[in-house]
Amino acid sequence: MRHYFFLLFSLVFTLNVTSVMAEETLRSTDVKIESLTQPVGGYAVTMRLTNTSTETITIKAHADGFSKAVFRIPHTENGKTNFVEESTLSIPGGGSRLFTSAGLHIHLSVPHHPLKVGDWVKIILQPSKGNRLIAANAISPPEALFKRAPMPKQRPSGGGGHGGH
Repeated sequence: MRHYFFLLFSLVFTLNVTSVMAEETLRSTDVKIESLTQPVGGYAVTMRLTNTSTETITIKAHADGFSKAVFRIPHTENGKTNFVEESTLSIPGGGSRLFTSAGLHIHLSVPHHPLKVGDWVKIILQPSKGNRLIAANAISPPEALFKRAPMPKQRPSGGGGHGGH
């Protein structure tokens, strides 16, 4: 009797794990939520998002505590880049997209309450097929967006700085 119970339990467990794994269609890495400076304002969600399935999926975004979460997609025309806001984004099967604050990203706006650096935000990505992906991170300051390379050290000029040799 024990043997049959163990066999039945193993079969049910294997079926459940297989169905969950088969439905995973999204994987995210390096998720960050960055506060954007004015005039844009709001928050940029950056990450690498990978479609682990073989089919193209369409994704919708939602963030707890925000009224608006859209994909901001850069479009360049005549040398000028503008952003178009879309409610969905498609990723081809096996493909991935890099989200950056200066490029494609999820833009969060209209928070339900005031937020500050360090507050945690939960992002929910719902694909057209498969399980939703939930990611969370703390808000980082705007300075993190525009880190500059350090200025090279200037070499002292010879001759004491008074012009002639």
